Amino acid sequence: MQQALLDLFVGDSLSYKEPTRTQTVRAVMFGVSLLVWVPVFVPAYALAGAWTATAIFLVTGSISALGLFAFRWGVSPRAVRIGLMFLFWGTIVGVAFVSGGIEAPALLWLPAVPIIAVLLIGPPAGLRWLILSCGTAIAFFFAHQNGVTIRQEVHGAILLWLHLASLCGIIICATTLTIVFKQSEAAVQGHLKEALHRADAGSRAKSEFLTKMSHELRTPINGIVGMVELALTNEVNPEQRGYLQSAKEAAEGLARIVDNVLSVAEGDSAPIVLQQTKFHVRDFVTRTMESSSSQVDSTKLKVSTIVAPGVPEMVVGDRDRLAQVLGNLIDNGLKFTNQGEVTVTVDVISRQRDSLELRFSVCDTGIGIAKDQQERMFEMFAQADSSTSRSYGGAGLGLTIAKSLVNQMKGQIWLDSEPDQGTTVTFTVPVTLDRTAISLRKEPSDQVVEANLGLKPGLRILVVDDNRVNQILMRGLLEKLGCEISIASDGPDAISRTDREAFDLVLMDIEMPGMDGFETTARIRLREAGTNSRIPIIAFTANIVAGYERRCREADMDGYLGKPIQLKDLVDVLFRCGFSDAPIASTPE
Repeated sequence: MQQALLDLFVGDSLSYKEPTRTQTVRAVMFGVSLLVWVPVFVPAYALAGAWTATAIFLVTGSISALGLFAFRWGVSPRAVRIGLMFLFWGTIVGVAFVSGGIEAPALLWLPAVPIIAVLLIGPPAGLRWLILSCGTAIAFFFAHQNGVTIRQEVHGAILLWLHLASLCGIIICATTLTIVFKQSEAAVQGHLKEALHRADAGSRAKSEFLTKMSHELRTPINGIVGMVELALTNEVNPEQRGYLQSAKEAAEGLARIVDNVLSVAEGDSAPIVLQQTKFHVRDFVTRTMESSSSQVDSTKLKVSTIVAPGVPEMVVGDRDRLAQVLGNLIDNGLKFTNQGEVTVTVDVISRQRDSLELRFSVCDTGIGIAKDQQERMFEMFAQADSSTSRSYGGAGLGLTIAKSLVNQMKGQIWLDSEPDQGTTVTFTVPVTLDRTAISLRKEPSDQVVEANLGLKPGLRILVVDDNRVNQILMRGLLEKLGCEISIASDGPDAISRTDREAFDLVLMDIEMPGMDGFETTARIRLREAGTNSRIPIIAFTANIVAGYERRCREADMDGYLGKPIQLKDLVDVLFRCGFSDAPIASTPE
Protein backbone atom coordinates (compact mmCIF):
# COMPACT_ATOMS: atom_id res chain seq x y z
CA MET A 1 0.00 0.00 0.00
CA GLN A 2 2.74 2.44 1.02
CA GLN A 3 4.79 1.69 -2.08
CA ALA A 4 1.74 2.20 -4.32
CA LEU A 5 1.13 5.65 -2.80
CA LEU A 6 4.80 6.56 -3.22
CA ASP A 7 4.72 5.50 -6.86
CA LEU A 8 1.57 7.60 -7.39
CA PHE A 9 2.67 10.84 -5.76
CA VAL A 10 6.47 10.71 -5.95
CA GLY A 11 7.40 8.28 -8.73
CA ASP A 12 11.02 8.33 -9.86
CA SER A 13 11.72 11.35 -7.69
CA LEU A 14 12.14 9.08 -4.65
CA SER A 15 15.85 8.87 -5.23
CA TYR A 16 16.68 11.36 -2.49
CA LYS A 17 19.47 10.63 -0.06
CA GLU A 18 18.78 10.05 3.63
CA PRO A 19 17.30 11.65 5.67
CA THR A 20 15.37 13.44 2.88
CA ARG A 21 14.04 10.15 1.52
CA THR A 22 12.64 8.99 4.87
CA GLN A 23 11.10 12.40 5.62
CA THR A 24 9.49 12.44 2.17
CA VAL A 25 7.93 9.02 2.75
CA ARG A 26 6.47 10.28 6.03
CA ALA A 27 5.20 13.45 4.34
CA VAL A 28 3.35 11.41 1.70
CA MET A 29 1.68 9.25 4.35
CA PHE A 30 0.77 12.34 6.38
CA GLY A 31 -0.69 14.12 3.34
CA VAL A 32 -2.75 11.04 2.51
CA SER A 33 -4.07 10.95 6.10
CA LEU A 34 -5.25 14.56 5.69
CA LEU A 35 -7.13 13.53 2.57
CA VAL A 36 -8.70 10.59 4.42
CA TRP A 37 -10.14 12.83 7.14
CA VAL A 38 -11.65 15.33 4.70
CA PRO A 39 -14.66 13.09 3.79
CA VAL A 40 -15.19 12.43 7.52
CA PHE A 41 -15.30 16.03 8.75
CA VAL A 42 -16.88 17.73 5.71
CA PRO A 43 -20.30 15.99 6.10
CA ALA A 44 -20.23 16.44 9.89
CA TYR A 45 -19.64 20.18 9.73
CA ALA A 46 -22.06 20.51 6.81
CA LEU A 47 -24.85 18.80 8.78
CA ALA A 48 -24.15 21.18 11.68
CA GLY A 49 -24.49 24.14 9.32
CA ALA A 50 -20.87 25.15 9.86
CA TRP A 51 -20.28 26.17 6.27
CA THR A 52 -17.08 28.11 6.90
CA ALA A 53 -15.47 25.08 8.56
CA THR A 54 -16.77 22.88 5.73
CA ALA A 55 -15.15 25.17 3.16
CA ILE A 56 -11.88 25.13 5.09
CA PHE A 57 -11.78 21.31 4.97
CA LEU A 58 -12.56 21.26 1.24
CA VAL A 59 -9.76 23.76 0.54
CA THR A 60 -7.40 21.76 2.80
CA GLY A 61 -8.13 18.55 0.90
CA SER A 62 -7.56 20.19 -2.49
CA ILE A 63 -4.29 21.84 -1.48
CA SER A 64 -3.08 18.64 0.20
CA ALA A 65 -3.63 16.65 -3.00
CA LEU A 66 -1.81 19.24 -5.09
CA GLY A 67 1.00 19.35 -2.52
CA LEU A 68 1.53 15.59 -2.76
CA PHE A 69 1.82 15.75 -6.54
CA ALA A 70 4.35 18.58 -6.11
CA PHE A 71 6.97 15.91 -5.30
CA ARG A 72 6.51 14.49 -8.77
CA TRP A 73 6.68 17.97 -10.32
CA GLY A 74 10.17 18.52 -8.93
CA VAL A 75 9.33 21.02 -6.19
CA SER A 76 11.84 21.09 -3.32
CA PRO A 77 10.97 18.23 -0.92
CA ARG A 78 11.61 20.45 2.10
CA ALA A 79 9.33 23.17 0.74
CA VAL A 80 6.52 20.63 0.25
CA ARG A 81 6.93 19.27 3.79
CA ILE A 82 6.90 22.77 5.28
CA GLY A 83 3.83 23.59 3.18
CA LEU A 84 1.99 20.52 4.51
CA MET A 85 2.80 21.60 8.08
CA PHE A 86 1.40 25.12 7.54
CA LEU A 87 -1.66 23.58 5.89
CA PHE A 88 -2.23 21.30 8.91
CA TRP A 89 -1.73 24.09 11.45
CA GLY A 90 -3.81 26.56 9.41
CA THR A 91 -6.71 24.10 9.18
CA ILE A 92 -6.72 23.62 12.96
CA VAL A 93 -6.62 27.37 13.66
CA GLY A 94 -9.18 28.23 10.97
CA VAL A 95 -11.74 25.65 12.08
CA ALA A 96 -11.21 26.53 15.77
CA PHE A 97 -11.74 30.21 14.97
CA VAL A 98 -15.27 29.53 13.69
CA SER A 99 -16.26 26.72 16.07
CA GLY A 100 -15.72 27.86 19.63
CA GLY A 101 -12.08 28.88 20.01
CA ILE A 102 -10.45 27.24 23.04
CA GLU A 103 -13.41 24.83 23.33
CA ALA A 104 -13.32 23.81 19.65
CA PRO A 105 -12.77 20.06 18.90
CA ALA A 106 -10.21 21.09 16.27
CA LEU A 107 -7.75 22.28 18.96
CA LEU A 108 -7.43 18.69 20.17
CA TRP A 109 -5.17 18.19 17.11
CA LEU A 110 -2.78 20.95 18.19
CA PRO A 111 -0.40 18.67 20.24
CA ALA A 112 0.22 16.60 17.12
CA VAL A 113 1.69 19.59 15.22
CA PRO A 114 5.23 19.65 16.74
CA ILE A 115 5.44 15.83 16.77
CA ILE A 116 4.63 15.64 13.06
CA ALA A 117 7.05 18.52 12.39
CA VAL A 118 9.87 16.53 14.00
CA LEU A 119 9.09 13.51 11.83
CA LEU A 120 8.68 15.48 8.59
CA ILE A 121 11.31 18.22 8.89
CA GLY A 122 13.55 17.44 11.86
CA PRO A 123 14.07 18.28 15.56
CA PRO A 124 15.02 21.98 15.11
CA ALA A 125 11.84 22.55 13.10
CA GLY A 126 9.88 20.60 15.71
CA LEU A 127 11.04 23.05 18.37
CA ARG A 128 9.84 26.01 16.31
CA TRP A 129 6.46 24.36 15.70
CA LEU A 130 6.20 23.57 19.43
CA ILE A 131 6.56 27.27 20.21
CA LEU A 132 3.99 28.15 17.53
CA SER A 133 1.50 25.53 18.80
CA CYS A 134 1.84 26.66 22.41
CA GLY A 135 1.47 30.27 21.29
CA THR A 136 -1.70 29.36 19.38
CA ALA A 137 -3.25 27.64 22.42
CA ILE A 138 -2.30 30.56 24.70
CA ALA A 139 -3.78 33.07 22.26
CA PHE A 140 -7.14 31.25 22.16
CA PHE A 141 -7.08 30.93 25.96
CA PHE A 142 -6.54 34.66 26.58
CA ALA A 143 -9.09 35.53 23.92
CA HIS A 144 -11.64 33.44 25.83
CA GLN A 145 -10.62 34.95 29.20
CA ASN A 146 -10.89 38.49 27.89
CA GLY A 147 -14.34 37.95 26.41
CA VAL A 148 -13.31 38.11 22.77
CA THR A 149 -16.28 36.90 20.73
CA ILE A 150 -15.50 33.83 18.62
CA ARG A 151 -18.10 32.36 16.30
CA GLN A 152 -19.65 29.05 17.28
CA GLU A 153 -21.10 27.38 14.21
CA VAL A 154 -21.44 23.98 15.90
CA HIS A 155 -23.94 23.26 18.72
CA GLY A 156 -25.57 20.42 20.57
CA ALA A 157 -24.94 16.72 20.06
CA ILE A 158 -22.94 17.23 16.87
CA LEU A 159 -20.32 19.06 18.95
CA LEU A 160 -19.84 15.97 21.15
CA TRP A 161 -19.58 13.78 18.06
CA LEU A 162 -16.91 16.06 16.63
CA HIS A 163 -14.99 15.85 19.92
CA LEU A 164 -15.17 12.06 19.72
CA ALA A 165 -14.11 12.06 16.06
CA SER A 166 -11.17 14.35 16.84
CA LEU A 167 -9.99 12.13 19.71
CA CYS A 168 -10.26 9.02 17.55
CA GLY A 169 -8.52 10.86 14.73
CA ILE A 170 -5.59 11.80 16.94
CA ILE A 171 -5.26 8.21 18.17
CA ILE A 172 -5.39 6.83 14.63
CA CYS A 173 -2.99 9.50 13.37
CA ALA A 174 -0.49 8.79 16.17
CA THR A 175 -0.69 5.04 15.52
CA THR A 176 -0.27 5.50 11.77
CA LEU A 177 2.71 7.78 12.21
CA THR A 178 4.28 5.31 14.64
CA ILE A 179 3.87 2.48 12.13
CA VAL A 180 5.30 4.61 9.34
CA PHE A 181 8.16 5.66 11.59
CA LYS A 182 8.99 2.06 12.50
CA GLN A 183 8.81 1.00 8.86
CA SER A 184 11.11 3.85 7.88
CA GLU A 185 13.46 2.93 10.71
CA ALA A 186 13.49 -0.68 9.54
CA ALA A 187 14.22 0.48 6.00
CA VAL A 188 17.09 2.66 7.23
CA GLN A 189 18.45 -0.26 9.26
CA GLY A 190 18.23 -2.40 6.16
CA HIS A 191 20.14 0.19 4.15
CA LEU A 192 22.75 0.42 6.91
CA LYS A 193 23.19 -3.35 7.01
CA GLU A 194 23.50 -3.43 3.24
CA ALA A 195 26.05 -0.62 3.33
CA LEU A 196 27.97 -2.42 6.09
CA HIS A 197 27.93 -5.60 4.04
CA ARG A 198 29.25 -3.70 1.02
CA ALA A 199 31.93 -2.08 3.18
CA ASP A 200 32.98 -5.47 4.57
CA ALA A 201 33.06 -6.90 1.06
CA GLY A 202 35.13 -3.93 -0.07
CA SER A 203 37.51 -4.39 2.85
CA ARG A 204 37.91 -8.08 2.04
CA ALA A 205 38.47 -7.26 -1.62
CA LYS A 206 41.07 -4.66 -0.65
CA SER A 207 42.83 -7.16 1.61
CA GLU A 208 42.85 -9.76 -1.15
CA PHE A 209 44.11 -7.14 -3.59
CA LEU A 210 46.94 -6.17 -1.23
CA THR A 211 47.91 -9.80 -0.78
CA LYS A 212 47.85 -10.43 -4.51
CA MET A 213 49.72 -7.25 -5.41
CA SER A 214 52.30 -7.86 -2.70
CA HIS A 215 53.01 -11.26 -4.20
CA GLU A 216 52.91 -10.13 -7.83
CA LEU A 217 55.18 -7.12 -7.28
CA ARG A 218 57.71 -8.67 -4.96
CA THR A 219 58.15 -11.96 -6.84
CA PRO A 220 59.95 -10.40 -9.84
CA ILE A 221 61.85 -8.05 -7.52
CA ASN A 222 63.02 -11.11 -5.60
CA GLY A 223 64.29 -12.62 -8.84
CA ILE A 224 66.17 -9.45 -9.80
CA VAL A 225 67.80 -8.89 -6.39
CA GLY A 226 68.66 -12.54 -5.95
CA MET A 227 70.09 -13.06 -9.41
CA VAL A 228 72.19 -9.91 -9.18
CA GLU A 229 73.51 -10.96 -5.78
CA LEU A 230 74.27 -14.39 -7.18
CA ALA A 231 76.18 -12.78 -10.04
CA LEU A 232 78.13 -10.65 -7.58
CA THR A 233 79.48 -13.79 -5.89
CA ASN A 234 81.26 -14.71 -9.14
CA GLU A 235 84.42 -13.22 -10.59
CA VAL A 236 83.49 -10.01 -12.43
CA ASN A 237 85.60 -7.02 -13.38
CA PRO A 238 85.21 -3.78 -11.37
CA GLU A 239 83.10 -2.09 -14.05
CA GLN A 240 80.67 -5.01 -14.22
CA ARG A 241 80.53 -5.18 -10.42
CA GLY A 242 79.59 -1.51 -10.35
CA TYR A 243 76.76 -2.08 -12.83
CA LEU A 244 75.48 -5.10 -10.89
CA GLN A 245 75.67 -3.26 -7.57
CA SER A 246 73.70 -0.34 -9.03
CA ALA A 247 71.07 -2.74 -10.37
CA LYS A 248 70.78 -4.38 -6.95
CA GLU A 249 70.43 -1.03 -5.19
CA ALA A 250 67.74 0.06 -7.66
CA ALA A 251 65.78 -3.17 -7.12
CA GLU A 252 66.08 -2.86 -3.34
CA GLY A 253 64.89 0.74 -3.61
CA LEU A 254 61.89 -0.44 -5.61
CA ALA A 255 61.17 -3.05 -2.94
CA ARG A 256 61.18 -0.33 -0.27
CA ILE A 257 58.76 1.78 -2.33
CA VAL A 258 56.43 -1.22 -2.68
CA ASP A 259 56.65 -1.77 1.09
CA ASN A 260 55.76 1.87 1.76
CA VAL A 261 52.79 1.87 -0.60
CA LEU A 262 51.47 -1.36 0.91
CA SER A 263 51.95 0.05 4.42
CA VAL A 264 49.83 3.11 3.55
CA ALA A 265 47.13 0.89 2.06
CA GLU A 266 47.18 -1.48 5.05
CA GLY A 267 47.00 1.40 7.50
CA ASP A 268 43.88 2.74 5.74
CA SER A 269 42.10 -0.61 5.85
CA ALA A 270 42.88 -1.97 9.30
CA PRO A 271 45.32 -1.76 12.21
CA ILE A 272 48.59 -3.55 11.50
CA VAL A 273 49.18 -6.80 13.38
CA LEU A 274 52.61 -6.60 15.00
CA GLN A 275 54.92 -9.62 14.78
CA GLN A 276 57.02 -10.18 17.90
CA THR A 277 60.38 -11.76 17.02
CA LYS A 278 63.84 -11.88 18.58
CA PHE A 279 66.57 -9.80 17.00
CA HIS A 280 70.08 -8.57 17.71
CA VAL A 281 69.89 -4.79 18.20
CA ARG A 282 73.41 -3.82 17.12
CA ASP A 283 73.36 -6.09 14.09
CA PHE A 284 69.87 -4.82 13.19
CA VAL A 285 70.94 -1.15 13.28
CA THR A 286 74.15 -1.84 11.35
CA ARG A 287 72.38 -3.79 8.62
CA THR A 288 69.63 -1.22 8.24
CA MET A 289 72.20 1.54 7.87
CA GLU A 290 74.28 -0.51 5.40
CA SER A 291 71.20 -1.32 3.32
CA SER A 292 70.25 2.36 3.00
CA SER A 293 73.74 3.83 2.64
CA SER A 294 75.36 1.38 0.23
CA GLN A 295 75.16 3.92 -2.62
CA VAL A 296 76.47 6.88 -0.62
CA ASP A 297 79.69 8.60 -1.70
CA SER A 298 81.84 8.10 1.41
CA THR A 299 84.12 10.97 0.42
CA LYS A 300 81.27 13.48 0.82
CA LEU A 301 79.00 11.89 3.40
CA LYS A 302 79.91 10.02 6.56
CA VAL A 303 77.47 7.47 7.99
CA SER A 304 77.79 5.97 11.45
CA THR A 305 75.87 4.11 14.13
CA ILE A 306 76.18 4.52 17.90
CA VAL A 307 74.63 1.93 20.19
CA ALA A 308 74.81 2.91 23.86
CA PRO A 309 76.47 0.42 26.25
CA GLY A 310 73.25 -0.15 28.17
CA VAL A 311 71.34 -1.47 25.13
CA PRO A 312 70.87 -5.26 25.45
CA GLU A 313 72.06 -7.54 22.66
CA MET A 314 68.79 -9.38 22.05
CA VAL A 315 65.27 -8.01 22.36
CA VAL A 316 61.80 -9.04 21.24
CA GLY A 317 59.78 -6.70 19.01
CA ASP A 318 58.51 -6.22 15.48
CA ARG A 319 61.87 -6.24 13.70
CA ASP A 320 60.45 -5.76 10.19
CA ARG A 321 58.33 -2.73 11.15
CA LEU A 322 61.23 -1.23 13.07
CA ALA A 323 63.45 -1.72 10.04
CA GLN A 324 60.87 0.01 7.86
CA VAL A 325 60.67 3.00 10.22
CA LEU A 326 64.42 3.30 10.70
CA GLY A 327 65.10 2.71 6.99
CA ASN A 328 62.69 5.48 5.97
CA LEU A 329 64.30 7.93 8.40
CA ILE A 330 67.82 7.03 7.24
CA ASP A 331 66.74 7.37 3.60
CA ASN A 332 65.37 10.84 4.35
CA GLY A 333 68.56 11.85 6.13
CA LEU A 334 70.75 10.67 3.26
CA LYS A 335 68.49 12.24 0.64
CA PHE A 336 68.53 15.71 2.18
CA THR A 337 72.21 15.76 3.17
CA ASN A 338 74.62 16.54 0.35
CA GLN A 339 77.68 16.80 2.55
CA GLY A 340 78.38 16.07 6.20
CA GLU A 341 77.13 13.08 8.13
CA VAL A 342 74.14 10.96 9.07
CA THR A 343 74.27 9.25 12.45
CA VAL A 344 71.94 6.69 14.00
CA THR A 345 71.96 6.55 17.80
CA VAL A 346 70.23 3.94 19.97
CA ASP A 347 69.87 4.04 23.75
CA VAL A 348 67.56 2.91 26.55
CA ILE A 349 65.39 5.59 28.17
CA SER A 350 63.42 3.43 30.62
CA ARG A 351 63.49 -0.10 31.94
CA GLN A 352 61.25 -2.13 34.24
CA ARG A 353 62.24 -5.76 34.70
CA ASP A 354 62.16 -7.26 31.20
CA SER A 355 60.30 -4.35 29.59
CA LEU A 356 62.29 -1.46 28.22
CA GLU A 357 61.89 1.48 25.90
CA LEU A 358 64.43 2.03 23.15
CA ARG A 359 65.09 5.45 21.66
CA PHE A 360 66.31 5.69 18.07
CA SER A 361 67.62 9.01 16.73
CA VAL A 362 68.58 9.74 13.13
CA CYS A 363 70.63 12.93 12.97
CA ASP A 364 71.77 14.57 9.73
CA THR A 365 73.56 17.78 8.76
CA GLY A 366 71.31 18.44 5.79
CA ILE A 367 69.07 21.27 4.63
CA GLY A 368 66.86 21.30 7.73
CA ILE A 369 63.20 22.27 8.04
CA ALA A 370 61.68 25.63 8.94
CA LYS A 371 59.71 25.80 12.20
CA ASP A 372 56.43 26.60 10.48
CA GLN A 373 56.77 23.51 8.27
CA GLN A 374 57.68 20.95 10.92
CA GLU A 375 54.15 20.13 12.11
CA ARG A 376 52.92 19.14 8.65
CA MET A 377 55.94 17.00 7.78
CA PHE A 378 54.19 13.91 9.18
CA GLU A 379 51.22 14.43 6.84
CA MET A 380 50.92 12.25 3.76
CA PHE A 381 52.77 13.58 0.69
CA ALA A 382 53.98 16.56 2.72
CA GLN A 383 57.32 18.21 1.93
CA ALA A 384 58.72 21.51 3.09
CA ASP A 385 57.82 23.16 -0.24
CA SER A 386 57.40 22.28 -3.90
CA SER A 387 61.07 22.95 -4.63
CA THR A 388 62.02 20.14 -2.24
CA SER A 389 60.25 17.57 -4.40
CA ARG A 390 61.85 18.94 -7.56
CA SER A 391 65.35 19.07 -6.06
CA TYR A 392 65.43 15.89 -4.01
CA GLY A 393 62.59 13.73 -5.30
CA GLY A 394 60.48 11.42 -3.19
CA ALA A 395 56.75 11.01 -2.63
CA GLY A 396 56.59 12.43 0.89
CA LEU A 397 55.44 9.14 2.44
CA GLY A 398 58.43 8.26 4.63
CA LEU A 399 57.57 10.26 7.76
CA THR A 400 53.86 9.49 7.40
CA ILE A 401 54.51 5.76 7.38
CA ALA A 402 57.07 6.06 10.18
CA LYS A 403 54.59 7.90 12.41
CA SER A 404 51.80 5.41 11.68
CA LEU A 405 53.99 2.41 12.46
CA VAL A 406 55.50 3.96 15.60
CA ASN A 407 52.03 4.85 16.91
CA GLN A 408 50.85 1.29 16.35
CA MET A 409 53.91 0.01 18.21
CA LYS A 410 52.83 2.23 21.18
CA GLY A 411 55.77 4.58 20.71
CA GLN A 412 56.29 8.27 19.99
CA ILE A 413 58.03 10.14 17.18
CA TRP A 414 59.10 13.76 16.80
CA LEU A 415 61.65 15.90 15.00
CA ASP A 416 63.93 18.83 15.80
CA SER A 417 65.34 20.89 12.99
CA GLU A 418 66.90 24.20 12.02
CA PRO A 419 67.18 25.43 8.42
CA ASP A 420 70.65 24.75 7.00
CA GLN A 421 71.70 23.12 10.29
CA GLY A 422 70.21 19.66 9.89
CA THR A 423 67.42 17.52 11.30
CA THR A 424 67.12 14.98 14.09
CA VAL A 425 64.16 12.60 13.99
CA THR A 426 63.66 10.61 17.19
CA PHE A 427 61.27 7.80 17.95
CA THR A 428 60.73 5.49 20.90
CA VAL A 429 59.36 1.95 20.94
CA PRO A 430 58.73 -0.49 23.78
CA VAL A 431 60.44 -3.88 23.47
CA THR A 432 60.97 -6.89 25.70
CA LEU A 433 64.33 -8.17 26.87
CA ASP A 434 65.20 -11.64 25.58
CA ARG A 435 66.65 -13.50 28.58
CA THR A 436 67.86 -16.37 26.39
CA ALA A 437 70.26 -14.03 24.56
CA ILE A 438 73.23 -15.21 26.63
CA SER A 439 73.16 -18.70 25.13
CA LEU A 440 72.10 -17.73 21.63
CA ARG A 441 74.39 -17.39 18.63
CA LYS A 442 74.90 -13.98 17.21
CA GLU A 443 73.22 -13.26 13.90
CA PRO A 444 75.82 -13.83 11.17
CA SER A 445 77.24 -10.83 9.39
CA ASP A 446 78.06 -10.44 5.72
CA GLN A 447 81.65 -11.39 6.50
CA VAL A 448 80.43 -14.69 7.92
CA VAL A 449 78.66 -15.43 4.64
CA GLU A 450 81.95 -15.22 2.83
CA ALA A 451 83.68 -17.53 5.33
CA ASN A 452 83.20 -21.20 6.12
CA LEU A 453 79.99 -20.40 8.02
CA GLY A 454 80.33 -23.46 10.25
CA LEU A 455 77.36 -25.07 8.50
CA LYS A 456 76.91 -28.81 8.66
CA PRO A 457 78.12 -30.29 5.37
CA GLY A 458 75.66 -31.75 2.88
CA LEU A 459 72.46 -30.21 4.20
CA ARG A 460 69.54 -31.53 2.13
CA ILE A 461 67.00 -28.81 1.46
CA LEU A 462 63.73 -29.07 -0.47
CA VAL A 463 62.66 -25.85 -2.20
CA VAL A 464 58.94 -25.73 -3.03
CA ASP A 465 58.15 -22.97 -5.56
CA ASP A 466 56.21 -22.83 -8.81
CA ASN A 467 58.24 -19.91 -10.21
CA ARG A 468 61.12 -21.03 -12.43
CA VAL A 469 63.25 -17.95 -11.74
CA ASN A 470 62.88 -18.46 -8.00
CA GLN A 471 63.84 -22.12 -8.39
CA ILE A 472 67.05 -21.17 -10.21
CA LEU A 473 67.77 -18.43 -7.67
CA MET A 474 67.26 -20.60 -4.59
CA ARG A 475 69.35 -23.40 -6.06
CA GLY A 476 72.17 -20.98 -6.84
CA LEU A 477 72.13 -19.31 -3.42
CA LEU A 478 71.92 -22.53 -1.41
CA GLU A 479 74.55 -24.32 -3.47
CA LYS A 480 76.85 -21.40 -2.66
CA LEU A 481 76.41 -22.47 0.96
CA GLY A 482 77.28 -26.09 0.18
CA CYS A 483 73.73 -27.46 0.44
CA GLU A 484 72.18 -30.26 -1.63
CA ILE A 485 69.04 -28.92 -3.29
CA SER A 486 65.88 -30.60 -4.55
CA ILE A 487 63.09 -28.70 -6.28
CA ALA A 488 59.33 -29.31 -6.06
CA SER A 489 57.10 -27.25 -8.36
CA ASP A 490 53.85 -27.66 -6.43
CA GLY A 491 52.28 -28.99 -3.26
CA PRO A 492 51.59 -32.60 -4.33
CA ASP A 493 55.15 -32.91 -5.63
CA ALA A 494 56.49 -31.63 -2.28
CA ILE A 495 54.40 -34.14 -0.32
CA SER A 496 55.59 -36.96 -2.56
CA ARG A 497 59.23 -35.91 -2.14
CA THR A 498 59.02 -35.71 1.66
CA ASP A 499 57.41 -39.17 1.73
CA ARG A 500 60.23 -40.73 -0.33
CA GLU A 501 63.28 -38.74 0.75
CA ALA A 502 64.79 -37.34 3.93
CA PHE A 503 65.32 -33.58 4.07
CA ASP A 504 66.88 -31.39 6.73
CA LEU A 505 64.76 -28.37 5.81
CA VAL A 506 61.87 -27.35 3.55
CA LEU A 507 61.61 -23.83 2.10
CA MET A 508 57.93 -23.46 1.23
CA ASP A 509 56.42 -20.85 -1.07
CA ILE A 510 52.87 -19.93 -0.09
CA GLU A 511 51.17 -18.66 -3.23
CA MET A 512 51.09 -21.69 -5.54
CA PRO A 513 48.32 -22.77 -7.93
CA GLY A 514 46.16 -25.63 -6.75
CA MET A 515 47.49 -26.65 -3.35
CA ASP A 516 49.04 -23.64 -1.61
CA GLY A 517 51.85 -23.66 0.95
CA PHE A 518 49.51 -23.75 3.95
CA GLU A 519 47.66 -26.84 2.77
CA THR A 520 50.90 -28.52 1.72
CA THR A 521 52.38 -27.93 5.18
CA ALA A 522 49.25 -29.26 6.86
CA ARG A 523 49.42 -32.49 4.85
CA ILE A 524 53.11 -32.96 5.58
CA ARG A 525 52.45 -32.46 9.31
CA LEU A 526 49.58 -34.95 9.14
CA ARG A 527 51.91 -37.57 7.68
CA GLU A 528 54.43 -36.87 10.43
CA ALA A 529 51.84 -37.51 13.16
CA GLY A 530 52.75 -40.54 15.24
CA THR A 531 56.38 -40.48 14.13
CA ASN A 532 59.44 -39.02 15.79
CA SER A 533 60.39 -36.98 12.75
CA ARG A 534 59.50 -33.35 12.13
CA ILE A 535 60.96 -31.45 9.19
CA PRO A 536 61.54 -27.73 9.81
CA ILE A 537 59.42 -25.82 7.28
CA ILE A 538 60.24 -22.18 6.57
CA ALA A 539 57.77 -20.07 4.60
CA PHE A 540 59.32 -17.83 1.98
CA THR A 541 56.83 -15.60 0.29
CA ALA A 542 56.35 -12.28 -1.45
CA ASN A 543 53.33 -11.56 0.75
CA ILE A 544 54.38 -9.11 3.47
CA VAL A 545 50.94 -7.78 4.40
CA ALA A 546 50.08 -7.44 8.08
CA GLY A 547 49.46 -10.68 9.93
CA TYR A 548 51.01 -12.94 7.32
CA GLU A 549 53.91 -14.10 9.50
CA ARG A 550 51.49 -14.94 12.31
CA ARG A 551 49.36 -16.88 9.85
CA CYS A 552 52.43 -18.89 8.77
CA ARG A 553 53.26 -19.79 12.36
CA GLU A 554 49.65 -20.75 13.04
CA ALA A 555 49.94 -23.10 10.05
CA ASP A 556 52.67 -24.99 12.01
CA MET A 557 55.56 -23.54 10.03
CA ASP A 558 58.84 -22.89 11.81
CA GLY A 559 59.76 -19.52 10.35
CA TYR A 560 59.09 -16.88 7.75
CA LEU A 561 61.20 -15.19 5.08
CA GLY A 562 59.87 -12.26 3.09
CA LYS A 563 61.01 -11.76 -0.47
CA PRO A 564 63.29 -10.47 -1.85
CA ILE A 565 65.58 -13.08 -0.24
CA GLN A 566 69.31 -12.50 -0.10
CA LEU A 567 72.18 -14.81 0.78
CA LYS A 568 72.51 -13.41 4.30
CA ASP A 569 68.81 -14.10 4.94
CA LEU A 570 69.31 -17.77 4.11
CA VAL A 571 72.37 -17.90 6.35
CA ASP A 572 70.30 -16.44 9.19
CA VAL A 573 67.66 -19.13 8.74
CA LEU A 574 70.17 -21.98 8.65
CA PHE A 575 71.92 -20.74 11.78
CA ARG A 576 68.65 -20.19 13.64
CA CYS A 577 67.52 -23.70 12.74
CA GLY A 578 70.72 -25.03 14.30
CA PHE A 579 72.43 -26.29 11.13
CA SER A 580 75.97 -25.52 12.30
CA ASP A 581 78.80 -27.57 13.74
CA ALA A 582 79.09 -25.33 16.77
CA PRO A 583 77.32 -22.26 18.12
CA ILE A 584 78.81 -18.91 17.23
CA ALA A 585 79.43 -17.04 20.44
CA SER A 586 78.20 -13.53 20.90
CA THR A 587 81.12 -11.19 20.69
CA PRO A 588 81.32 -7.62 21.86
CA GLU A 589 80.58 -4.95 19.30
